[in-house]
Amino acid sequence: MGRLDGKVALINSSGPNNGGTIAAMMAKEGARIICNDISEFAARETAEFIKSKGGQAVFTVGDASDPSHVESMIDLGRKEYGYVDTLVNLAGTTYWEKVVDFQLAHWNHEINSYLTSAALCMQSAAVHLVEEGRPGSFINIGSDAAYTGQPMRLAYSAVKAGLLNMTRSAASELATHNIRVNAMCPTGMEQNLWGRREQVFPKAEREKFQITRQMVLDAIPMARYPRSVDLGHLAVFLASDESGFITGVEIPVDGGATARYNLWLPGLDHKVTVENYFRTTALYQKYGETIHGPGLDPDVIYGPEDKAAVK
Repeated sequence: MGRLDGKVALINSSGPNNGGTIAAMMAKEGARIICNDISEFAARETAEFIKSKGGQAVFTVGDASDPSHVESMIDLGRKEYGYVDTLVNLAGTTYWEKVVDFQLAHWNHEINSYLTSAALCMQSAAVHLVEEGRPGSFINIGSDAAYTGQPMRLAYSAVKAGLLNMTRSAASELATHNIRVNAMCPTGMEQNLWGRREQVFPKAEREKFQITRQMVLDAIPMARYPRSVDLGHLAVFLASDESGFITGVEIPVDGGATARYNLWLPGLDHKVTVENYFRTTALYQKYGETIHGPGLDPDVIYGPEDKAAVK
């Protein structure tokens, strides 16, 4: 018997990393899944992976900030499985822009893709749950950017902070209907290592705002980046009846990074380099399954322009 037997979960943004992993781990515990993504390939692939493992899943393609599409996602879940009682909201698009020249169109898109989409999905799912007297669990994916303003991420920092207060507001209102609303807040994820080592800021600004993967690792007391499976384990718990009296909270998934004293840099003590991390700790995973690692060769992961950085 699975921990999520009887649950029907809508996962917004269903690529193979965070969303797809959460979907696959929920399906493994018995939940039936609706995979949504702006990319048909991502949504279809996740649904097919779940079905290949014996789970139940359907997929849909579209923008979760579009009210008509949100309604269609909920309708699909109700048609296929009778109801939708679990949400995971992590859709969104990020732009790296300075305060002095950010584009209003990008600002609006980021607000809509992260914040409006989560609000619309909670509204659409809650309407039916309240009418039918059915309990539910909504999970919003935040970020450590909700706690500290990040340079060149004006809109992102705003929406992630807003997402947490929206979580508290919805949790307070929906508690009498036994619908719980919680959030989780990761820091820089391990899968980011498979791309460039540095955050992709405009080159002209790198001297001023450079944030490397080493800097992220140095700020984490547990000396490990969070993985998609860390989000998956927490999402399963928050969706399950095991967390039935937990609502309105945000849980950092960051190895202690948010809790640390701000002037303490753990990397000075643990002295784990990114290069050594590849060889001893890093896992290349897809849908929560380890493809290879540890002992990864950085040359296999990075493009030619990045190889010198890990030597």
